[in-house]
Amino acid sequence: MCIGVNMNYRIYKGQTLLELMITLALSAFLLLMILSFYSQSQRQNQHILLQLQLQSEIHKMLQLMGKDLRRAGFRASHARVLESELGNNFFLFEQEGRHKSIAIHAMSQAEKNCVLFFYDGNADGCLGKHKSGICLDGASNATANIQQELFGYRLVNNMLQTRATYRNSVNQQCQQQECRSYLEAAACTANSGWTALLDEQDYVIDSLHFAWQGEKGVEIQLSGYLKAQPDIHYETSMLVPLLNE
Repeated sequence: MCIGVNMNYRIYKGQTLLELMITLALSAFLLLMILSFYSQSQRQNQHILLQLQLQSEIHKMLQLMGKDLRRAGFRASHARVLESELGNNFFLFEQEGRHKSIAIHAMSQAEKNCVLFFYDGNADGCLGKHKSGICLDGASNATANIQQELFGYRLVNNMLQTRATYRNSVNQQCQQQECRSYLEAAACTANSGWTALLDEQDYVIDSLHFAWQGEKGVEIQLSGYLKAQPDIHYETSMLVPLLNE
């Protein structure tokens, strides 16, 4: 008796070494492309975030200056001051010429980068704080804390600064010539009485410029960059109406 055996043979064909090497090379190339794209995307996102950070800070500073400047020259009416025979003391500080309560000065030949101004911040009818409606003592000022209503902004050593005048740095009993000097150019170059508005370790302000726009407006131009990445730069401007001049 013959017994027949039916055996089915399957032939398995694997990858050759060359095919495996090509597959690995293509996979490595694709992975490299993905990593490169991811890295580039991360750098672009970081650049955008830093640009927005700088833009936000510069706009914040511009809005701060604009809000302050809009108040320049504000003089409130106060019943006690109006009843006083001597009246208010604003004329002691007012400047000669067209603009009485605001002065723009150039601290460098390149641009006018300092502005000084006053306004009645506490709305009591005088510059400084009066006592019982008395703002004058003959030809001298009689109010206290006049430094709190003297304002200013300037650019020094690539840093935006605001005026922070100390009480003992001004003569509270000043007469007209001395009172006016608090808005003159020498006040812009004072070594004390100013404070930085930004962290100088992070930001560099390379331009600040104030320019008259007609009789009732001032244009502020401001630009700066990140100290760690100078290529991230931003500049902008604002027109500020002077409604109290």
